[in-house]
Amino acid sequence: MPKFLKELGIKDFKREDKHRESYMLKDVLIEFDTWDKEVFPMPYIEIEAPNIEALENTILLLNIPKDKITSKGLLEIKRDMGLL
Repeated sequence: MPKFLKELGIKDFKREDKHRESYMLKDVLIEFDTWDKEVFPMPYIEIEAPNIEALENTILLLNIPKDKITSKGLLEIKRDMGLL
């Protein structure tokens, strides 16, 4: 991949490793992500649902507090946490 990126003219890049475990609960995809500590210090969950009702039911079933839910991407979360 680094050689491919260089061929495209992309010079500034770094490698970031992530471990992901994926599960299906009915029709909802739940992914547990853990990055290298230098990239992001804590594990988190991504939930992809076919509709808002399925998402809300999954959040309720997993007992996830509302203040721990965001639709932000990792970059935005890192900015908000002062990690960038």
